[in-house]
Amino acid sequence: MELLNKESGSYFAASNTPDGFVSYFDQVFGGLERLYIIKGGSGVGKSRLMRDIAAAAEEWGLTVERFYCSLDPNSLDGIIIPAMSVGFVDGTAPHIVDPTHPGATEEVIDLSVFWDNAVLRKRKDEIVAICTQKKKIFDSAIGYLAVAGKAEEQMHRVIAPAVNHGSVYCLAKELTNGIKTGEGYTETIRNFKGIGAGGYVEFGDFGVDNELFVIKENYGIEFCVTEALRDIAKEKHCPVTISRSPLCPDKIDAIAFGGVTFALSSNMQGKEVCVKECMKQTLSQKELERAEELYKIKNSMINHAVDGFSRAMKLHFVLEDIYIGAMDFSQKEALTEKLTRQLFSD
Repeated sequence: MELLNKESGSYFAASNTPDGFVSYFDQVFGGLERLYIIKGGSGVGKSRLMRDIAAAAEEWGLTVERFYCSLDPNSLDGIIIPAMSVGFVDGTAPHIVDPTHPGATEEVIDLSVFWDNAVLRKRKDEIVAICTQKKKIFDSAIGYLAVAGKAEEQMHRVIAPAVNHGSVYCLAKELTNGIKTGEGYTETIRNFKGIGAGGYVEFGDFGVDNELFVIKENYGIEFCVTEALRDIAKEKHCPVTISRSPLCPDKIDAIAFGGVTFALSSNMQGKEVCVKECMKQTLSQKELERAEELYKIKNSMINHAVDGFSRAMKLHFVLEDIYIGAMDFSQKEALTEKLTRQLFSD
């Protein structure tokens, strides 16, 4: 798994999963005092607008959370400025966002007003063909992820009879002994892993300001541990920040609460947690071989999916070039400057 070196506070707000594209936008961006929803096609400058707003916020000494695209981790899907309770989000497909309280809590920024429709109409057939081919390739990549997800599920079934859930709970209890009772359990989602054109990647700063425990991959036992940790957080009434696995969206690959972070990571540097002690019996040679075979199938299918996402991304870049050629970016930049003054004026 590749480590992405991005700004502190970088996450994913959506995932490419075995079940298709899964958006967590409602959970991530819901509840903000002000949300700016950016509309417009590929290449019109949605990500650039958010980068500029984020840079301006940081110049004012404000912390910014950045949420990158799961397909292209070099492009932004959204930002949040926590101190202001303000967010900006790409509201176009596949993560369509529309205002629920227009003007009161949300404001739509339509960048399509800065493009020349006549230019785009002339290239209609080309645009439609690219979009159709891109979707076909993307759906094929999701198909490979579906097979990878099935292999992962089967691997968990092979290992399940050997898991001692009592030992799992005891381990989780031991790891959280020093955490005090909180004021109420809540969940905040901040995904730190993604599968897309850049590969199977992770951001390296999930909860890094906390004491960090790294749980190594072990045929699925690691997910039993993170689930037990969430149960204990509920018992202790602690608010948690969680990350959901892109390959197993119903499972947690990181959880932070009470000043401690627990993450399934091959890149983070922290106190390593051994989960082998959570097995009540040793797997037979046949079971080990089966688990290893499924593990290899999973990784092979992920690689095929990544190849598909990469090909879809190349088509996306072609589409972007078409829209870039139709845009008046001087007007878009003027809008960015106006928004910046509104947000950060004295």
